Amino acid sequence: MRATPPWVDQVAISKIYFAANFLGMVTGEWYHVDHIVPLQGPLAMDGPFKGERIVSGLHCEANLQVIPGRLNQSKSNRYWPDMP
Repeated sequence: MRATPPWVDQVAISKIYFAANFLGMVTGEWYHVDHIVPLQGPLAMDGPFKGERIVSGLHCEANLQVIPGRLNQSKSNRYWPDMP
């Protein structure tokens, strides 16, 4: 809950979760709501930030996407666009 800023559009977020459920019902495949930039990214393994989170995204409509569940599980929190 700390990753949800006060300015989020809760209606938009609800629509995204609805879309994932709807796609699952229509296709018979599980769909997930994925955080494009993970809420808790991986830890840095070396360098000056060793042991620190590399990235932490927000729980907001701009950071959500609907993707097939198998794809979401395979990417875990180790990949995001423009990742260093």
